[in-house]
Amino acid sequence: MEEQKLTEQLKACADLFYQNHEKEAYQMLANLLVDVSGKMQTLTELLAQLPENTGMTMQQKVRDDLQELVTSYQYKDALALADLLYYDIPEELELLEE
Repeated sequence: MEEQKLTEQLKACADLFYQNHEKEAYQMLANLLVDVSGKMQTLTELLAQLPENTGMTMQQKVRDDLQELVTSYQYKDALALADLLYYDIPEELELLEE
């Protein structure tokens, strides 16, 4: 899935969480997780190829955000999920477009 389209869908999902439409938001998120995971894995691999470990900090942030996504999902923390989906993950996906 193209990064821009995925970003739009993530923000739409976040909006559902912000509006307390959690059932719909969780269903939408479940459908997006495979694409998000794949894109983030690709980003991590690209960051690992940067010279002299310049991508290590960003690589760690990507891993931390994915871990936070999983943890927030497990604990049904809708606000944390919404923030990750609206701000953090789209910001990282922008790196793939560059």
